[in-house]
Amino acid sequence: FVKMANVVKDDIDKENLKEMIAAFSEAVKQRGKVELNEKTMYDVIERTREALDKDENIDFNTLQSYADETKNMIATKGRASYFKEDSKGYIDPGAQSSVYILNAMIGGEVK
Repeated sequence: FVKMANVVKDDIDKENLKEMIAAFSEAVKQRGKVELNEKTMYDVIERTREALDKDENIDFNTLQSYADETKNMIATKGRASYFKEDSKGYIDPGAQSSVYILNAMIGGEVK
């Protein structure tokens, strides 16, 4: 959130939203030392960044589909990684919470 605060403008438009999500994604990647498909919140945030860069429409269902993709992954980072193979079959909690955060950010009207 601190990194997003460095790029947010008073009136958030489509381009500024892209900047914010890019900053969010990069901050999580660096802080968590994560990559895609490691069953983390980054899976949702980075896929959202990629979709926005392609000017794709993002809604709650799209965000949820990104979190749902973590269900069949084996966690390699964070607390879920303690469960190794047993982490498979569950949506990553960080990924799910990212759905709600991003939906709140994107769900508003962007000019």
